[in-house]
Amino acid sequence: MSTEAPHLLIVEDSPTQALQMEITLAAQGWTADVCATAEDALEKLNGALPDALLVDYHLPRMSGDEFIRRVRLNVRTRQLPIIMLTDEVTAEAEFRGIESGADAYVRKSADSDLLPARINALLKRRPGTDFHASAQALRQCRLMIVDDSPTFLEFLRGILEEEGHDVVPLLSGKEALERAETESFDCIIVDLNMPEIDGVELCGRLDGVRRRREELFQIVMLTASDSKTDLMRGLEAGADDYVTKSNDIEIIKARIRALLRRKLLHEENLRISMEFRAKERELERAHEDKRLVEARAALADALEKTNRELTQAQVELTRAKDQAEAANRAKSEFLANMSHELRTPMNGIIGMNTLLLTTALTPEQRHSAELVGSSAKLLLSLLNDILDISKLEANQVTLEHIEFDVAKLFEETALLMAPKAAEHGIELVLDIDPSARRTAVSDPTRIRQVVLNLIGNAIKFTAKGGVTVSVAVHEGAGGILTLDTQVIDTGIGIPPDAVNRLFEKFVQADSSVSRRFGGTGLGLAICRETVGLLGGRIGVESTVGAGSTFWFTIALAAAEEAAVHPAPLPDLAGKLALLLVPEGIVRAPLARELSRLGLRVRVEETDDGVAEIAADLLSPDIVLLDLGVVAEAGTGVAQRLRGMLPRARLIMLRSMTGVAAGPAAINATLDKPVLRQDLIAVLRGGQPVTVAEKPVPAPPTGAVVALAGEGARILLAEDNYVNQQVALHMLTGAGHRVDVANHGGEAVAALEARDYDLVLMDVQMPVVDGLEATRRIRALGGPRGGIPIIAMTANAMTGVEAEYRAAGMDDYISKPVEYQEFLAKVRAWLDRRRAAGAAAALAEPAVTVEAGDLDLVTVRQLREMMGAAAFERLLGQFLDNSRARLDRIGKALDGGDKVALGRDIHDMISTSGGFGCKALVRLGRDLEQALREADMDAVGRLGAQLLALAPATWDRLAAAVRTAA
Repeated sequence: MSTEAPHLLIVEDSPTQALQMEITLAAQGWTADVCATAEDALEKLNGALPDALLVDYHLPRMSGDEFIRRVRLNVRTRQLPIIMLTDEVTAEAEFRGIESGADAYVRKSADSDLLPARINALLKRRPGTDFHASAQALRQCRLMIVDDSPTFLEFLRGILEEEGHDVVPLLSGKEALERAETESFDCIIVDLNMPEIDGVELCGRLDGVRRRREELFQIVMLTASDSKTDLMRGLEAGADDYVTKSNDIEIIKARIRALLRRKLLHEENLRISMEFRAKERELERAHEDKRLVEARAALADALEKTNRELTQAQVELTRAKDQAEAANRAKSEFLANMSHELRTPMNGIIGMNTLLLTTALTPEQRHSAELVGSSAKLLLSLLNDILDISKLEANQVTLEHIEFDVAKLFEETALLMAPKAAEHGIELVLDIDPSARRTAVSDPTRIRQVVLNLIGNAIKFTAKGGVTVSVAVHEGAGGILTLDTQVIDTGIGIPPDAVNRLFEKFVQADSSVSRRFGGTGLGLAICRETVGLLGGRIGVESTVGAGSTFWFTIALAAAEEAAVHPAPLPDLAGKLALLLVPEGIVRAPLARELSRLGLRVRVEETDDGVAEIAADLLSPDIVLLDLGVVAEAGTGVAQRLRGMLPRARLIMLRSMTGVAAGPAAINATLDKPVLRQDLIAVLRGGQPVTVAEKPVPAPPTGAVVALAGEGARILLAEDNYVNQQVALHMLTGAGHRVDVANHGGEAVAALEARDYDLVLMDVQMPVVDGLEATRRIRALGGPRGGIPIIAMTANAMTGVEAEYRAAGMDDYISKPVEYQEFLAKVRAWLDRRRAAGAAAALAEPAVTVEAGDLDLVTVRQLREMMGAAAFERLLGQFLDNSRARLDRIGKALDGGDKVALGRDIHDMISTSGGFGCKALVRLGRDLEQALREADMDAVGRLGAQLLALAPATWDRLAAAVRTAA
């Protein structure tokens, strides 16, 4: 039943009685409309239907019973509950009203509470309530009579069976409930007064069964009295109607027929409703089929249209791909041409200026020439940055996958940048997690390039405080390693609106940055492209005025050897270290590293620490104090500590500025950033491993000494006059005789006319280019066809070396040429040619260093970032240590000491990679692999190659550095 208040239609011609009924209904919270005639009521029923009808028996023109019959004949209104109202008390009137189709008959003189009770009973059973039973076919009605009087039970049974009904008479209410639970009935007639179960209670319980089973059977309460209380209790309990036993027998039959008719009408309405819903579903299916056909047709049209669009898109995509490839080729050609066009005049500037510096100059002239040289190198560095980013964008960079020591890579990089940090008056701190002290596989050269760039930027934009480089390696599933690096500075910070575009090309935080700090804005773009190429991510977090944190993560492959994390050192375990370092970025990482070595660590301010020692409250074994503390408090603090702690080891921390050793009371001096191996050495009583006091000899400033023996005859094929003059001066100054050809055709003709020892061939020349000229020379055959040819090119793009070698060239050198490097390559090929002409038993071909064996770009970048003096000091130590190590390698090879050989080879790989000696790294890896496989034949062969190649590589490295100076 709806939760809304019922709305009724009163059909009553008496305004007084209609008003009285409205008042009665309003007292229940109900509403009602009034029609004075049956015709008006029929017209009103064409609109919104009421919940029930109250119909007067006597109406003008059309009687109440005729009105009810018409309502029942209308499919739309036939299910409405109808109560007939009359003043007549005759059985005939009640009979006629019930027979016409009324659901109930109420006298107008009845108590005012009876009418709402009868309406409530009908409304509870009206169609559309909580019943959902399926419609059943019309059938003979089955009735149950429950009465404890056998006489009346038989009497009523006989009357109802005469009506054609199937009647089940029962004397017990309990039995009635049991059968109602399992059998179906159309109507159940219940006596009001019975033993066991009262009739009112039985009506309520039967109503519960009816609701639970979703049955439509009618419940009639049978009573011998007209008690209003009993009648209302029965109706409220669930009875649909009541009949008094004193009524005329025809009235009883009529009332029961009305209830049964109502039930059958309900069933018929349900059947019609279900048929209607079935028709609706059938119609919906038909509509759905039609829509499906239409949808299929539309889909076919759409698919055909999409296919046409896809075909057109494929054509356009192919066209766009062709255009992109053509644009990429054009870009590569443009870069190659720009590289050539820019490097060609740079070759003349740098070459001639280098030659000028070898002559006798006044101090003012030398100063001017040096300024020209430094400006030219700065311009060349910019050009290299532009070419680097272009090669990265064009996917022309090939990655290496070699094993390297992660921690050592960062330590070497930090050492290179330490002098620059010291020059700025800031700290550079290296915080390496134990997880990063392992070997892994990736491209260490590219990783070093990114780290150098980030540290260089951090130092540049930090005026006070310092820069911390934090490194960790996380191991994931499947042995995949992730290198997690952070470069944290306390610099000027970056505005939020500039962060998102910071890694774009030629972008800096604001336009004033380039004026204040210099730079092109390419460095971070190169970092982004390089990290992406390595399969990683890069980003930044920054606060203006507080500093920035640049981070990147890169996936590494695990090395074959399992990672061994460093353990505490037994000889240092338990010792107390007092750290007198001012609050800042140095203190915490250093304290952590000391703890990892097994020491107990106490951190104090200088005055507090000295006071506690003086009071015998603190007795450290080791004291580490910062140079700033000594400088601020005077050397007396060191002397005082020595007096109070005669046996303690005093270690002074200083920036890498070349400052002399500390006061006499200091046992050892440790440069910052503090490296683990240096820290261990000074804690154990030694000196830092990386300290190199031996000065590096200055490069010669005079003219180049001619090569031993008679100078060679060299053919120079070069179309640019300035480049011709640069090469002529360099070669003739070294004692060689040089003929010049202005293009490839002249070079071929000259070689056909006479013998030469070496050909230096420019690649891009008019008439006949260098590649075609090389092919023609090789086609000559004989000794002249086999002459060594070195390409001289200003093209720095990836892939050119393979192209040159495919044409028949033996080697190549990039313009602008570096003085010593150029002469070293010429000498190497001349030596090889001379050795090839001698008997194989008397001499072996000279070992040469190929162009790809040294990463000179990285070496030059390191030198510029670190500063000349500090870099040369570090290079001198590297070369001295490397030569000593090579001697040990030779002895280990001779004595078959595989353990010593493996240790020195591993050290050589780690240190050589930091100075761009790629050929030594590759050869060392091969040698390590042969040792692991116990292939001693390969060990001997590779060892001999290493002993021959290493000195030549170091000579070329030293020559390149001297030239850059």
